[in-house]
Amino acid sequence: MKYPLKIILVVLLFFISSNSYSQFCWYKYSKENCKLFLVTEFTVSKPIGLSDGIHRKFDHSSNIGLMYDLNDKIGVGAHFFLNVFRNGGWHTQHGIRPRISIYPHSDWQVDISPGLILSDSSYPDGFAGYCLETNVNYKDHIGISFRLDKLEPNPFDGKEDVVLSIGIQTDGIKGAILSALGALSIPVRDFINSN
Repeated sequence: MKYPLKIILVVLLFFISSNSYSQFCWYKYSKENCKLFLVTEFTVSKPIGLSDGIHRKFDHSSNIGLMYDLNDKIGVGAHFFLNVFRNGGWHTQHGIRPRISIYPHSDWQVDISPGLILSDSSYPDGFAGYCLETNVNYKDHIGISFRLDKLEPNPFDGKEDVVLSIGIQTDGIKGAILSALGALSIPVRDFINSN
């Protein structure tokens, strides 16, 4: 988990030291002509198992990262993600995804983010698999998210886990607040699960 955060911090420092910093925004739609901005998304989704592996009941995830708009039609960046899902007990997974954003209209964006699941609480050895997330968002208000996770064979039963999660997403200040609340709830859930 330390390495993805270091990568994001190095990219952030690079952009801060460049001329792009003058066009920095806390989130994309906070002011006109925003070029460099934070990604602070929160998603609640319903997972659908596509394999014989473990089936999740509920999922919420946070994406925290940095984006840079190359022009008014395309942006690039990367984000760290944390997924929390219910399957018997609560489990977590995290990783990193590069992202390309396409802006077909000034109020709409389509994000495509392939990535690596670097850790999953069900996989004690670290790397757990691959993921692909696609989002369609209206400004920073609301969006629809589709995420496909393909996990390595489970070390306990050898079954492969493929999950499609379909959810509702928000970004900007709302996404940051909900992500913080979601992260803070993890120790509470762990305490409840242990009793």
